[in-house]
Amino acid sequence: MKLYYADDLVQLYHGDCQDLLPTLPRHRRVLVLTDPPWGSKTRVDNRRFRPKDGHGWHTAARDRLQERRPSVGDGQAFDPTPLLRFQRLILWGAPWYAAHLPLSGGWLVWDKRKGLEDCPWPLSDAELAWTNLGTGVHTFHHRWMGRVRESERGQHHHPQQKPIALMRWCIVRAGGPAKVSLVVDPYAGSGPTLLAAQQLGIPAIGCEIDTDYCQVIVDRLQQRALPLPAAQEGAPSQTKCTDTVPLISSETRGRGRPRKWATRAERNRAYYLSTKQKRQDG
Repeated sequence: MKLYYADDLVQLYHGDCQDLLPTLPRHRRVLVLTDPPWGSKTRVDNRRFRPKDGHGWHTAARDRLQERRPSVGDGQAFDPTPLLRFQRLILWGAPWYAAHLPLSGGWLVWDKRKGLEDCPWPLSDAELAWTNLGTGVHTFHHRWMGRVRESERGQHHHPQQKPIALMRWCIVRAGGPAKVSLVVDPYAGSGPTLLAAQQLGIPAIGCEIDTDYCQVIVDRLQQRALPLPAAQEGAPSQTKCTDTVPLISSETRGRGRPRKWATRAERNRAYYLSTKQKRQDG
């Protein structure tokens, strides 16, 4: 296990997450949001399309064959037990290992077709996540059908890639910056969870066992962190959630108490840096 990348908000480790999980805080402001290897033995290149799927999927997919490696660990059953030590969880792919999860009554649904239900499509219409953040079933509609995507068009980084928008929705459902001070993704893949946390200004810790995907994550994080150009010469630059926000000591809030942080993102960043220092000292 080694630290592969770190910036003001995100830490990415390369190695087996089983070595990292015991060192992480487990209080209620920590959200574990991840899409682990399901143990489904999924074929990840276009050979998954078969002639009986019809509608030209087999022929078209073969013509645009993409060679991809199966996800590490997908060839064996996934055991979520180490993750259940954390208080707040969202686990995608849970139908594959639901027998090992406690009853919670909470499920999240990602509708991948969004208005194209009548269009022939040989893969799943939706994916499910188990959560212990409350009861009920809640749905996120975001089209993601091969090359037909509502976002991140042409950005095919991982065979089981999730949209950044989906992971952002999950974090917001968990309370966003007001209730989440650290996001943890032990199976980071191509990094959508870390990117979503970055967008929201929430510290995040990720772990990925595949070196190639670690580099993919770093490239995506650095690309997203680039400053936006000003609309015109002389116009003020746009402030990102990762920009440094000065302390405000002269203003007061509530019952006359000093307002310590200008934004929740600044408060979360302070928590993240203190946690990072404690980990290094330990």
